[in-house]
Amino acid sequence: MKNKLWLFAVPALMAVSAVSAVEIDFSNQTYFDTSENGFNYLVPVDITVNPGVYAGTGYANVSAVTGATVFGTNVYEHNPFTFNYVGPGDSFKLDSFYFANAWGTQTVTFTGYKDGALVGTATYNTSTAATQYDLGWGAIDKFVITAADNFVPDPTLAGGGASWALGSVNVTAVTTVPEPESYAMLLAGLAIVGAVARRRRVASRA
Repeated sequence: MKNKLWLFAVPALMAVSAVSAVEIDFSNQTYFDTSENGFNYLVPVDITVNPGVYAGTGYANVSAVTGATVFGTNVYEHNPFTFNYVGPGDSFKLDSFYFANAWGTQTVTFTGYKDGALVGTATYNTSTAATQYDLGWGAIDKFVITAADNFVPDPTLAGGGASWALGSVNVTAVTTVPEPESYAMLLAGLAIVGAVARRRRVASRA
C-alpha cells in the first residue's frame, strides 16, 4: 500500500512543474502575436509554391536541414522585429531555432526579455547558410530580432530584400505562477506524502 501511495504522490508533485515543448509551424500563426500598427510582420513563406525562385536562398538551405517548407520571414523589412509567444504558460524557454538570411548577408542581434528586463543578447553575422542557434537563455516572454543596416544581397540569387528564413523554432512553455488547479494538485501531492510519512512512523513503532 505504501508503494502505491508514492506512485500517486510523485506524479501529483511533478504536474506542478511540468512544461511542454513545442515546435513552431509557421503555416499556423497561433503561437505568436507579431502584429504592430495593423501589420503582421511574421508572414509565412511556403517555398513549395515557386521552388525555382527560392533555389539557393536561405529558405531552401534551412529546408534542406530541417525538412520544413514553410518559414517565418520579416517580409516587410520591419526593424527591429519583435514577437511574443502566446502559447501555454506565461513565458517560454527558447530551446533552439534555425536562422538564415534569405537573400544575402547581414548582421543580426537576438535579444530576450522577461517582464521588461534583459535576459540575454547575442550578435551574429548571418548569411544564406542555415545555422542553428541555442542561446541558452532561461524563461523569456519577448524575443527581439534586430538587423543592422548592412544588408548585402547575394549576386548569384534572383534578388530580394533583407528578409529572413526563421524556421524550426523549438520552445518550451514555462508556467512560473501555477494555475489554481496546479495548487490543488500540489496540495494533494503533499497530503499523500504526509500520509505515507505518518504510516511509516506508525509502522516503525509497532
